[in-house]
Amino acid sequence: MEQTNVAIGVPAEDAIKELDRVLADPSFNATETQRSLLRYLCEWTLAGWDETRVTHGAAKEVFGRSGSNAVEDDPIVRIETARLRVRLAQFYTLTRWEGVTIELPKTQPLPLFKRSE
Repeated sequence: MEQTNVAIGVPAEDAIKELDRVLADPSFNATETQRSLLRYLCEWTLAGWDETRVTHGAAKEVFGRSGSNAVEDDPIVRIETARLRVRLAQFYTLTRWEGVTIELPKTQPLPLFKRSE
């Protein structure tokens, strides 16, 4: 059975293909850290982790932060997600892609996977 992000109906396999496509595209203008963050956010969101687990995990795994208090008070994931949001928007504007897209809403660090229309 195919795992689907129920809120928007995109199969996880399609979401991962889009993630791989974005990360491999030379026109995706992001730092290696931003690329690692995008992969982390997408993979663990698709695995069903909630916002708190994803944010804490990214702070530790992507940015090397340690200690639960340091992670909770550290804005690094929010700051880098905001920068990554801009990079993704620029990428999709330049490539005019039709298919699955990845969005990082301003209200949360968890990505949304949508089919473009």
